[in-house]
Amino acid sequence: MRERGLCIRNLENGDERVIPLDFRVYFPNWSSSGKTIIVTGYDNQDRLAICRVSTVNSEIERILRPSSEQAFGKAILSSDGKSLFYVRGNMIDRMQIMVRDLESGTDRELYRDASRLPLQIALSPDGRSLAVANRGPDKFLKVLAISGGEPRALFTWKEGVFPNEPVWTPNVRQILFLRNRCHELWSIAAAGGEPQMLGRMDFQMDYLSMHPNGRTIVFGGHSWPDVSGIWVMENFLPKNNPEKKQHEP
Repeated sequence: MRERGLCIRNLENGDERVIPLDFRVYFPNWSSSGKTIIVTGYDNQDRLAICRVSTVNSEIERILRPSSEQAFGKAILSSDGKSLFYVRGNMIDRMQIMVRDLESGTDRELYRDASRLPLQIALSPDGRSLAVANRGPDKFLKVLAISGGEPRALFTWKEGVFPNEPVWTPNVRQILFLRNRCHELWSIAAAGGEPQMLGRMDFQMDYLSMHPNGRTIVFGGHSWPDVSGIWVMENFLPKNNPEKKQHEP
């Protein structure tokens, strides 16, 4: 049986190290310091938890466990490391976006939606907003201010397959996401407007991650039944995109 673990690869020299884990890992997210990775996973007894994994000493801390009727989705650590944004729900008629104060252990609800599918979230680089993708019947993409208030709708799809895996560009002007069974990469302005398709793959994409240079994204790729890997896409934004111009020499 293959050993479970979290593999960290050095992109400069290709060196790899594996942090052994006793659970299946989903939704890995780096902290801004690079010293912590937040993961959601199931242990050997199928108990669900959100955990903090240290990249310094490989220690694992279980931050949250759901009650018996709850499920967890993606979890993201704030830039100062003091708060945890996460998705929870009962998989019947309610999904919530929560923020937990890690020092006091108290939770606060930021958003609630009547959906059976977990909401997908992405924290903006300035730490002020969350992009929220609903994979339920409404199929929307919204921006939610961390400070509170009603979310701002960017786009709602009346037909077609839901938006998936939202990520922000470094200057907070664009949000990228996947559509159509995760074969297509799309972009929409954070201020609103018409979404634009950037490209299509022959395989399924997931786990989008944007490099701080604004020109590179990393994603997982799956070509059924048994081929998978990690891919890098560069210079994918249109030439007239202000995000790309900002980072060109």
